[in-house]
Formats: sequence, structure tokens, C-alpha cells
Amino acid sequence: MAQAIGRTRRRIATMLSEAFERAGVHVLPFDGDNLIPVSGHWKKEDCFRWETVGLKMVNHASGNSMGLAVGSWDTMTSILKSGGLDLTQERLCGWEAHARAGDPA
Repeated sequence: MAQAIGRTRRRIATMLSEAFERAGVHVLPFDGDNLIPVSGHWKKEDCFRWETVGLKMVNHASGNSMGLAVGSWDTMTSILKSGGLDLTQERLCGWEAHARAGDPA
């Protein structure tokens, strides 16, 4: 049985949707089901702490949906604690999400 989706994943999904909207990328609706945290052996390895599976965006040229990958070196919890996230496009249809420090003022 799949693990129930909790508040953390739902909040990160909302934050990602808003970040993509700010970047002008139309992402098809999704919730925390698309966010997969690492588990088991992979928690000890130098790899993304979480990534998306099955996330789709709309290709502006064709209007068709296409796959979109997002991953982060920061944990979902650390992103929430930091007060936000930033997206960095590393390659075509691949993004990284990074924790953004809260406003120091």
C-alpha cells in the first residue's frame, strides 16, 4: 500500500506550482503524489533528497503535454523551514528546487 500523502508534500506541491507559474511554465495540476522522497539505502548516498515522477507541463510550441523532472538536494522539510524555494533550470525539462532563505529583514 502506498504511503499517504501528508501536509509536507502537499505544501511543497503548492510551492512548486506557484514557482512554475512565476517562471511562466504551465504545469498540469498535481498534488503530493508526484513527489517521491528518497528512502532506504539512497538516504545515505549523495543524491537528490526528493524528485518528481509523472509531472507534466504544456509545451508552448505544440500545446501538447510533456514530461517534467524536478529534484532537490534539500529535503522537503528544510525547504518549508527556509520559507520558500527557488527553481534553477539545469537542462531541457529538468529543474532543481533549492531552499530559499527567509527574508533576513
